[in-house]
Amino acid sequence: MRRYHQGDYWNHPLIYRRTNNRWRVQEADLVTTRYRAALEAAAAAEQNPLPPPPKQTEAETAVVIDDSGIGSLHAHDEKEPTHAIAATPRMRTIAIKLGVLAVLTHFYGLSKECQYAFLEEFCRYCDIQPVPAGSTSEDYRLKAVPFVLKGDAGVWLSRLPDGSIRTWAKFRMIFPDRFFPASKTSALKREITEAKQEYDEPIGQYWDRFQGLLQACPNHKLGEKEIYSIFYVGLTVDSKNDLNLAAQGDFSKTPFSQAKNILERLIEAKRSYETTRVQYRREAVHAAEARNDEKLEARFEQMEKRLLEAVEKARPPPPTAPKETH
Repeated sequence: MRRYHQGDYWNHPLIYRRTNNRWRVQEADLVTTRYRAALEAAAAAEQNPLPPPPKQTEAETAVVIDDSGIGSLHAHDEKEPTHAIAATPRMRTIAIKLGVLAVLTHFYGLSKECQYAFLEEFCRYCDIQPVPAGSTSEDYRLKAVPFVLKGDAGVWLSRLPDGSIRTWAKFRMIFPDRFFPASKTSALKREITEAKQEYDEPIGQYWDRFQGLLQACPNHKLGEKEIYSIFYVGLTVDSKNDLNLAAQGDFSKTPFSQAKNILERLIEAKRSYETTRVQYRREAVHAAEARNDEKLEARFEQMEKRLLEAVEKARPPPPTAPKETH
């Protein structure tokens, strides 16, 4: 039988077997404890489930995924251009011919342009175009209007949020706010309130000019009685006297319904002979101006002739050659 020295303590079979069994028991207890803790955690999770982690947005995902070089900061954007007017299924079935686009008036957003007049003409032409079943003339307008907005107006439309316009009513609401501001409305309204009949201007012509001012500013917010009052104040003394005669008294104190009827009848009655009289006066003025021009031209010719004669007289005679002596 082999003898074991004191230095061979761990080599003794009994000690080795006892120690190995003790380690195995401790390891089994540790595994059992961890397994029990895992089971308890799973049971607790079933009873109190945790909320799912928040999903990352496309922008956050792009930041995480995008690991391109610095030069990519200056690369061109590959996104498709946005369209403020949403293409509805009813608009997709509409086909706009090139001939129609060639006839439609363009709007550039200039200060001298009237957006109300543009919209009126645009709608009048679009409404006579044929549309497929299920679509309306408003769908036709929405599809055609991007082709006629040029310059600043086209830039304005391109900068609106994508799909922000879905109906023609929406476009009619935001379009005047941009191209017909309150300052322009105030200026046109001031022209209306300060309108005056010019000297020798027929009352019918003044009425037409006054109506043009009203049409240029549809949002003047003036009542019918106020409009006729402004027109009457701007009349000349002769026109007011004619209205007083037609009203058989003070026209300004006549009831509005009667005054309106008197004014309209007087305008229509004077249109025929006032046009002839004004035309005759203008022809007479033009003839007088032509005669004056002829007289001035004749006087200038006489002055030029006398000036040339005076220059000839003042010019010294040419030198003569000396006579030869023999």
